[in-house]
Amino acid sequence: MHERIANITISQSQTGKTVENKPEWKATVKNDCICTLSFLKLNCNGFQTVEDVESSVTNLSFIYAWDTSFPFKPPSSQVICS
Repeated sequence: MHERIANITISQSQTGKTVENKPEWKATVKNDCICTLSFLKLNCNGFQTVEDVESSVTNLSFIYAWDTSFPFKPPSSQVICS
């Protein structure tokens, strides 16, 4: 599954693991622009997981577990071009 908004692509795939009988998903956020992206926020209204999500995500990917993938959409971000 892929969501694309402006220069941001959010892809998700199952890891092959299950947590509490729910498939585990890996979500990856990719900046397709040559400019730096900062202050990216994801709309997470209704997001559920039975697995703790690491709070200090630094590599722009995280893993969660739920019956279906969640349609993350970035409502805002800043592009910094020099």
